[in-house]
Amino acid sequence: MLLRVFSLLAILLALLASFTTASAVPSDAPLAQTATAVPTVATVATVATVATVPTVATVATVVTVVTPSVGPSATTVVTATASPMITVSPNPFSDLAIALQANVSAPGFVPQTVAYTVIVENVGSVPTTSSTVAVIPIPQGTTISFVNPPCGNDTNNVTCPVPTLAPGQSVSYSFVVNAVSSTGVVSTTAVVDPNQFITNDVNRNNNFASSAVSVLPVTITASITALPTSTLVATPVPAEVPAQPVPVPPAPVEPAPVQPAPAPALPSPEGNRWIQILQPTEAQNNEGEVLWIAQPGELYFVVREESGWVLAIYEGDTPFWQEWIPLDNRVQNVVLDRGIPGGIGPLWLVVFAPVDTYYDDGSPAWVANPGEWYYIVDQQGRWVRAFYDGDSPANAVWFSLDYGIDLAVADPPGPTGTL
Repeated sequence: MLLRVFSLLAILLALLASFTTASAVPSDAPLAQTATAVPTVATVATVATVATVPTVATVATVVTVVTPSVGPSATTVVTATASPMITVSPNPFSDLAIALQANVSAPGFVPQTVAYTVIVENVGSVPTTSSTVAVIPIPQGTTISFVNPPCGNDTNNVTCPVPTLAPGQSVSYSFVVNAVSSTGVVSTTAVVDPNQFITNDVNRNNNFASSAVSVLPVTITASITALPTSTLVATPVPAEVPAQPVPVPPAPVEPAPVQPAPAPALPSPEGNRWIQILQPTEAQNNEGEVLWIAQPGELYFVVREESGWVLAIYEGDTPFWQEWIPLDNRVQNVVLDRGIPGGIGPLWLVVFAPVDTYYDDGSPAWVANPGEWYYIVDQQGRWVRAFYDGDSPANAVWFSLDYGIDLAVADPPGPTGTL
C-alpha cells in the first residue's frame, strides 16, 4: 500500500516539473530559441503544366523552392522561366514526275519514224527511297527501230531503270519506232514507278505522261487499167492469106547513167543559220497545235527546213524543245556565230531517213540508216561532226543538218567510245 502511494507521488512530481519548465522561458528571449521558429526539413513544391500537343508542343515548368532561414521570413521562392516552344515540322516527301516527247520524221519518208524522249525528275524536297523503273508501252501500229541503253524492250514495252534521285535530279531515255499502221496516229502513255516502290512519293498524279502524234503510214496503191471491150465482127475468109512479117522488137534503150552528186562543201566557220522574229508568229508542234506566239526580237536556231517551215530551237531552250515556225515575211534569216542552244545532257543526232556522211576531206563515207544514233562532237554552220554510238571518236564523220536527221538529248552521258 505504501509502495502504491509513493508511485503516485512520483508521477505527480514529474508532471509538476514539466509545467514549470515550459513557463520558465523569459518573455524577451531571442526568436531563434523558440520551439516553432524553423522547420528542420526544406519543403519543395513542383508544379508542371503541359499543354495539349497537336503538331506544335509547348511545355512550361514552374518550380517553387522553400528553403530554411532564420528570422521572421523563413521562405525563399524561386520560379523557373517557361521552356522554349518545340515546333514539329511536317514530314518532307519526294515526288517523281515524268515527261514524254515524240518527234516525228519529216513528211515524205515512208514509213515515218517517231523518236521518243522520256525524262524522269524528282521534284520533291528529299531523295527517293529506292530505285524503280519507267515503262512505256510500244505504240500500236509501230515496231521498235532502236532502243538507247540502259533501256530494254520486249514485244510490248520499253522498260528503263530509274536510280535513286536527289531533289531536282533527273534522268532521260530515248528510243525510236517505225510507224506501220494504217490509222495515221501513234499514241502511248509512259508511267514511272508503276509498282509504287517509292514509298515517300507524295504525288502520283504526275507519274504518267501521254503523247499522240500523226504520221504517214505505209500505204500501197494498186493501179488497174481497164482493158477496152472488143467487138467481134464476122469477116469473109480470104482464099489465100499472105504471110505476115514477124515483128522485130525494138532494141532496148539503155538508161543514161546517173552521175554521182558532187561532194558537198565541207563546213565553213562563218556561223549557223538562225531566224529572227519580226512580227508575232505562231510556234507549232508536230500536230499543228499552237504552242506559243514567238515575239519580235526572239532568235531561233534552225534545225532543218521543210516546205516553207523550219524546225527550230528557241535560243533559251534545249534541243528537247523543238517547234515549227513558218518562213514568211514575219521572220528573217540570219547567220550568227553561235552554236546549238545548250542541252540538259549530251547532244546526239537521230537518223530517220538514209543520209550520206562525209570524211574531213569531203569524200563520201557511208550511208547512215534510220534508227542509228550518233554522238555530236563538233558543229560548224549547217554541219555537225559525229561518231556512231559505240564507235571510236576517231571515226567521226560529217552530217548535213538539212536532211534526214533530228537532234536529241539522251542519257547516260556520252557513248561507249572514248572522247
